[in-house]
Amino acid sequence: MMQDCPDAQKGLRQLTYSYAIMTKVVEYNICQNALAYTKKSSKAKKAVTIGIGAALPIFRFENTFHKHNATQLGELVPTFGIGLDLGIIRTKGRASFQIETNYSQVNILHTFTPNLFDLADIYEQEVTLKGLRNTIALKYNLSQQKTMPYLFGGIGLTSNFEQKHILRRIEDDSSVPFVIDTQGLALPKSDLFALGGVGLISKNYFVELRYEIGSDLNSKTDQSLYNNRITLMAGYRLPFGKYK
Repeated sequence: MMQDCPDAQKGLRQLTYSYAIMTKVVEYNICQNALAYTKKSSKAKKAVTIGIGAALPIFRFENTFHKHNATQLGELVPTFGIGLDLGIIRTKGRASFQIETNYSQVNILHTFTPNLFDLADIYEQEVTLKGLRNTIALKYNLSQQKTMPYLFGGIGLTSNFEQKHILRRIEDDSSVPFVIDTQGLALPKSDLFALGGVGLISKNYFVELRYEIGSDLNSKTDQSLYNNRITLMAGYRLPFGKYK
C-alpha cells in the first residue's frame, strides 16, 4: 500500500522547476520591456480623414452625328473633402472600407471640326460641373510597417449642384465668322463612376493617386460625354480606434 502513495518530494521538485522556468520568462520579458502575456484585440482600426489635392478632368467626347471622337483635358482644379477609414476585423489591420465625400469641379472648353466633307464649320463645347463626389472603396495595405503602401478600388456617385453644357457653331464660310449658340445638353444632376489607385499611409498622414472612370452623362442623344479624372490627394488622419 505504501507504493500507491504519491512521491511528495518528486512533486515538489517538479513544482520548483516549473516556478523557476516561469520566473526566467517573466524576468526576460521585463528586461526586453515587453509584456509576458499579450491579449489580442478584435477591435478594428478607424480614422477620420481630411484631404486636399488637385484633380485633372479628362473628358471624352463621342458624337455619332458629327463623326467626331476626342479626349480633352480640362483645367487643373482644386479638390478637398472628408472621409472615414473603417478597418475590417480579422484582417490583421490590412483591409478597410474607405468612405469619402470630396468637392468636384470641371471646366472644359473643346473645339472641333466635324469629320464631314460638306461642312466647314467649327464647333465649341463648353462644359461646367460643380458638385460632391461620394465614394466607397475597399483598401488593402501591402505591409504593416509605420509607413504602408496600399491599393484601393471602389465605386462612387457624383451629386452636381451646378451643371452646364453649351454648344456653339462658328460659321467660317464668310470673311467675318459669327457664332451661333445652339441648345446645350441637359446634363444629369448625378452620375456613377468607378475608381482605383495607390497610396502611402502612416498613423496620421496619407497621400494617394487615383483614377476615376465616369459613366455617360448623355446617353439619350447621339453625343456621349464621359467625365474621367486623375486626382492627387494628401491629408491628415485622426485615428479613433485601435492603432498599432
